[in-house]
Amino acid sequence: MKSENFNQIKTVGIIGMGKVGKTIANFLCESDNLKILWICSKHISNFSNIKTFNNLTEIIEIPDAFIICKSDNFIKNFSDDLANHFKDKLAGKFIIHCAGAYGVELLSECKKYNAKTVAAHPFQTFLANFFSDSFSDFKSNDLENSKNNSLKNSLKEIAWGIECEKKDEFAVANFIKSLDGKPFFLPSQIRKNKAFYHTVAVSASNYLSASIYFAGLLADEIGIDKNDFLKPIINQTVENSFASFDENFENSNQKFPITGPIIRSDLETISKHLESLKNNETFLNSYSYFGLALLELAKNILTKENYSETKKIFLRVLHKLDIFCV
Repeated sequence: MKSENFNQIKTVGIIGMGKVGKTIANFLCESDNLKILWICSKHISNFSNIKTFNNLTEIIEIPDAFIICKSDNFIKNFSDDLANHFKDKLAGKFIIHCAGAYGVELLSECKKYNAKTVAAHPFQTFLANFFSDSFSDFKSNDLENSKNNSLKNSLKEIAWGIECEKKDEFAVANFIKSLDGKPFFLPSQIRKNKAFYHTVAVSASNYLSASIYFAGLLADEIGIDKNDFLKPIINQTVENSFASFDENFENSNQKFPITGPIIRSDLETISKHLESLKNNETFLNSYSYFGLALLELAKNILTKENYSETKKIFLRVLHKLDIFCV
């Protein structure tokens, strides 16, 4: 029998029903290649055809792979509980956690019982359990259809950053491919600095979401339609940014395709912006923090004088000084 026929993952148990756990569970419910034996979580909904448990001590069937989708700070304790409860029954089974900032060290107790430990991080942002009121009308189709489509497609062709033993790579790669994902086995320099690796995902997702959410709040405040005004400019901005990733991008000086008053060192316009926001501390502070972040990233494009003078304006806001003067 060929070696690749050994240690295949055909059955899974999912631990935790946060955004990642729900997404994987929903995907596997329609899979012909993988079967969910059970879900273990205190918060389970819409999985009436799957066995569910509130506590791991209730679990009888041992799957080929335990998929731990708990919050990062609970993974180590849950792995320890798995090891203490199942002990030698874990031998040869895959214990997979999906946290991006941590490696297989969180699963060390399971490893003692010869489990195959894996850190497999889906490099994706998953559908939240709620939609902000500010963006309840920011959609092109029915909201429920949009949620279902997003949930169904969010795993498709995404990168998974993986850490596991060399001998387990074939089985893990096949498992990720069964989730419609792209497996990438992280080199040692990344495995040693998983926190830095995870900041890339956070920056691409959370910080982008914060910027869009902030723009949405401002649009609501002034009374302009988010679909008409924001969607085109956001889509074009994303397109411009990805174009700049291309090594053959025609303008090598525009690898940071930024426009607006900061890059032009238009201090008067920046001051007008701050003046317009002065009655809302959240808006004022948020705009200033975003401005400082952008300014720092554009430091090498600006002259030292322009960088310094622009920075002073934002710092005056955050230090509660006389901010509305240049």
